[in-house]
Amino acid sequence: MNLIKKILALFRSNNTIQKTKNICYYDSKDILLWSVSLKGTFTYNGKTSACTAASVSYEIFDKNWKMTDASASKDGASAKGYFSVKQYKLGIPLKTFEKNIILTCDCNGKVS
Repeated sequence: MNLIKKILALFRSNNTIQKTKNICYYDSKDILLWSVSLKGTFTYNGKTSACTAASVSYEIFDKNWKMTDASASKDGASAKGYFSVKQYKLGIPLKTFEKNIILTCDCNGKVS
């Protein structure tokens, strides 16, 4: 019986799911200054899961902020993103915001 289950599992089709995690930064007046998004695409089949694609995108809404680094990678069942944003006044860096973002998919397609 176990052999039959294993053979059936090999032929079971993988499901695909895509999720996005957003980070938004607002000033004290609740004005959006920038946003960064990590998008991950995952496959899962009830036994295993895997990240098949990962990407980072961003939008800057205030001219005083600049994206200095943004990257994404796949690692097993996780999509990983990293970004660094800097605030400048008259060409002088004032504030830096760095963050790692992670999306992980379990074997049943739940992404957290």
